[in-house]
Amino acid sequence: MIPAELKQWRERFGLTQAELAKRLGVTRNTIQNYESGATPLPATLEQACAAWEDRFNKDTAELGPLTLCYADGPMWVDPYRPRNRFPMLRQEAYPTNSAALARVRMIWGGVDVHGPFIVERSGKPLWNQVELARVVDGSDSNAPTVRNTIRRLANYILENSAVFVRGVKTPSLEEIQAKTAEIRATGEALLQLAAESDERYVRYEEFEILLKRLHALGSYPTNRQVSDVAHAIHGEEIVGRWQQ
Repeated sequence: MIPAELKQWRERFGLTQAELAKRLGVTRNTIQNYESGATPLPATLEQACAAWEDRFNKDTAELGPLTLCYADGPMWVDPYRPRNRFPMLRQEAYPTNSAALARVRMIWGGVDVHGPFIVERSGKPLWNQVELARVVDGSDSNAPTVRNTIRRLANYILENSAVFVRGVKTPSLEEIQAKTAEIRATGEALLQLAAESDERYVRYEEFEILLKRLHALGSYPTNRQVSDVAHAIHGEEIVGRWQQ
């Protein structure tokens, strides 16, 4: 792997240098130096990237199309008891990772849902049953669900609330403090919206109102963060239409 390939690989997953650095356990400056060629790439870096690639695919909201598979009967068979019938495999196609996960969360625990897993077009498995269980119970905080994507964006806003476009005129300290407080309030509203997503469907219009408020304040989350939220919300809308 050469510096340009590392940058291409990172951008393919929509990761900032800081996000990749956090996953690899290094500083942002280290990643910046790797990509610029200022620091030689360690021999283990390519292996580390390969190891993280599966997780980054899981975190990609727009990844797709995907197929959700599950059986309508138990997958485990007791060899010492009679078998009543052979379970049938069901397959459901979804355009994105977020939509497939929304469907899993909706049907999880159903009497006719057993051994669910999700595969890519190539046939390569993306999610297995154990991993999906962590998505459903909320312990996988990186999976591209509505709650996770909005919460991730909200935390970014809160962490960077003092960073905003300040215009031609240099604002006073009081103006900076006031705008920072407004940005933080909007970040808190986003966290509240994320929490509510566990109880109801969040409409994109609700998110868009808060996003426009941030833009008016000169605060801009990354395109990837906004895109992830959009895919997650639209994924749940797709599942909602399926349910109807």
